Amino acid sequence: MSAPDRQWRIRFVDDLNDELVDRTAAFFDEYFPGVFGETCDPELFRWKLGPSNPAGQGILAVAIADDAAIAGVMSATMKRMTIGARSVAGSETGDTFTHPDFRRSGRAAEAAPGTTTDHYLNRSVFGRLVDEVSRALADQAVEIVYSTPNDQSRPGYCRRGGYEVAPTASARSWHCPQSSLFADRLPGRIGQVAFAAFDALRSKSRRRLKTGESMTTISLRRDTPTPIFETIDRLWQSCPPGENVVLVQDGDWIRHRYALHPSQSYDLHLVGGTDRPNAFAISRTITRSHGATTRCLTEWSPSLSIDGRRFSELLFMMVENARDVDTVSAWTDQRPGTWIRMVRAGFIPINSVPVVLGCNDLGRQVIDQAIPFPLPIGWSDNV
Repeated sequence: MSAPDRQWRIRFVDDLNDELVDRTAAFFDEYFPGVFGETCDPELFRWKLGPSNPAGQGILAVAIADDAAIAGVMSATMKRMTIGARSVAGSETGDTFTHPDFRRSGRAAEAAPGTTTDHYLNRSVFGRLVDEVSRALADQAVEIVYSTPNDQSRPGYCRRGGYEVAPTASARSWHCPQSSLFADRLPGRIGQVAFAAFDALRSKSRRRLKTGESMTTISLRRDTPTPIFETIDRLWQSCPPGENVVLVQDGDWIRHRYALHPSQSYDLHLVGGTDRPNAFAISRTITRSHGATTRCLTEWSPSLSIDGRRFSELLFMMVENARDVDTVSAWTDQRPGTWIRMVRAGFIPINSVPVVLGCNDLGRQVIDQAIPFPLPIGWSDNV
């Protein structure tokens, strides 16, 4: 059967032990290699969409062709969130990929409710996945839906998918070069001299801080002792509610997101006194496809975002404790004060990361009222 005549239908995978989860991972490896690193591990879907997620089981929607081929995929990972002092159900949508043979080809085996056969939702695998996942999230009373789509899928989310770019959620990617990067990019002693000058400017900014913070680093693993996560609970509970949209950063979240991750290793950095720390941050080391290494700051306590001086000190401590990598990286909000702190710590802006919100009632309110939604990279399971 030719591609234009092939039919597909959307299936929601209720049992994550279903072999379709393994086939979905193989689909990514075959048609979109590198999206999930060297290989796509099916355990990634079972982890983020399964029962270990304290926010509840997520959604895996797969478009299946009439010959059983996978025509497209989309996921929705549940998140516990707050806005002000109110708890809300949230979700991150992503993994929206369409088989190359079904882009602008094929049609739905069943028309979407209230549509004709030539309607967009019956011709676009991507559009139908976004529509049906959005309906499923609405049925579950999910109030905040966000995504970080790439340049190819963002127009589909925004033009016909009911999403809109949220300026107060969109992030900025930063990298701070370390000595090895200077040595690699500049010949001989030029690299050494250039880094020495760069480091001197950065150190001058730090000497003015004088916060006296210290940092203790602990590897997050499945057997990380329970008291560590109780410490995270205390730090979360001690932070006064702000007006921002934030994820619940308690011990259950940190354990699920980082200690139980099936394929990545993360470090917890406790900031302040050894016996009773007053803040935390999370990081991991990434090896890029071209061989460069990055120490990625994935998220940090809300209290550090509130106190600019302490956040600056965190940046300096992260850089000083990561001399064995080529760069240190982070996502931050794009407020002018954040820009100043990042630049003074030696970070260089790389690119903006547009974040889109589903335009339900609360999503529309966040966009229209410009409610801040600072999104560090760790709040996206699809990055």
